[in-house]
Amino acid sequence: MIKNVIMIVLDTLQFNYLGCYGNEWIRTPKIDRLAAEGVLFENAYTEGSPTIPTRRAMMTGRYSLPFKGWGPLDPDDTTVADICMANQCRSAFYYDTAPMHMYKYGYQRGFDEVVFRRGQELDLNFYRDDPLYHLNVEDFHKPYYLKDENGNPLRDENGNQVQSEFSELSYTELLTYLPRRQYWIDDSYQMIAKLVKRSMAYFDNYDAEKPFLFWLDSFDPHEPWDPPSVYDPDMKCPYDPDYEGKDLILPIMGSTENEELYTEEELHHIRMLYAEKITTCDKWVGKLIDHIKSKGLYENSMIILTTDHGQPLGNGIHGHGIMRKCRPWPYEELVHIPLIIRVPGVTGGQRIKERPICRAKACFLLCAVKLIKSGTMPLSATMASAGGWSLKNGHTSTGYIRTDSSSMKATRAWL
Repeated sequence: MIKNVIMIVLDTLQFNYLGCYGNEWIRTPKIDRLAAEGVLFENAYTEGSPTIPTRRAMMTGRYSLPFKGWGPLDPDDTTVADICMANQCRSAFYYDTAPMHMYKYGYQRGFDEVVFRRGQELDLNFYRDDPLYHLNVEDFHKPYYLKDENGNPLRDENGNQVQSEFSELSYTELLTYLPRRQYWIDDSYQMIAKLVKRSMAYFDNYDAEKPFLFWLDSFDPHEPWDPPSVYDPDMKCPYDPDYEGKDLILPIMGSTENEELYTEEELHHIRMLYAEKITTCDKWVGKLIDHIKSKGLYENSMIILTTDHGQPLGNGIHGHGIMRKCRPWPYEELVHIPLIIRVPGVTGGQRIKERPICRAKACFLLCAVKLIKSGTMPLSATMASAGGWSLKNGHTSTGYIRTDSSSMKATRAWL
């Protein structure tokens, strides 16, 4: 019997950096175990790439692009938290994804319990004025300087070389980010570790009489890619132990075909730092799931693990000549995403690959439908304000709102 839903979102998680999706060298045993006990969707795709549009899609089931870009929830958006509120279901939202915390964005709306941990990248300069004693930005940044038409360095009025816009942006973000990191020692200081440890307390004190939706939204493994080896002087990156250069934890966005920006050795190391960050995330996801099991919740809770998008990471198949999300080209490494769903009573180890599915519909519908007491979504009570649920208005259609809680086959039919 499915009583609860636990949603785990790991930002910027490339599908092909997981063992269960065919990567043979990375270590992700905990997520691989979840996939072995659940259903893995081989052809899940995000319908819109950036952080905020995809969160809106997951929370509401509404398509974002081309109907809506980066912005707050609309007043007529019906979220899965709204559905919980209308159906005697508790809800909790634990997150450190800073863009969702922007002024007036309202992505916490409707959740009974909200916990936001500060300090991730894009946290609106929250730690910008804190003193930086123990780290130097220059140790993590490789500046890219502009040149004139003759190949000579451009200089400002003070004679200083001028960095490119994205180079300056990377430097500025590090100034905000590093003050929070300078006291880190091991992986327990990582942001996902702190978020998971805080989340464990929810399961220690939840109301067992009511079903619940628990949504954990971790900005890790989003850049900066600063896994434990970055801060431990006695530790080498396990995936690139012979590298001797700078740990470029927040690479400059742009074309990687310019060898003055990155060498192939640097690009490889950036990817290996990303891989190490994912392995760290895997460890803490495992700790969370183990804690859920210890509370007797694993056998009556559906667990969904997914991401908002992937990430371009260099030349060739790694990023088609792109570093980070500076261009909205829908290559596989950006829009093909992992989606793993563990459902009590459903045979594990299934791999669904017949056709692509849109994750916006999948996550919203699975969360919403499974949390209602009856077998049919009460559309009149919870969906009427959503604009009729027409594709023309940027919504999934009402034809998808049906469920058979005894069979994942029925679920597959409407994804």
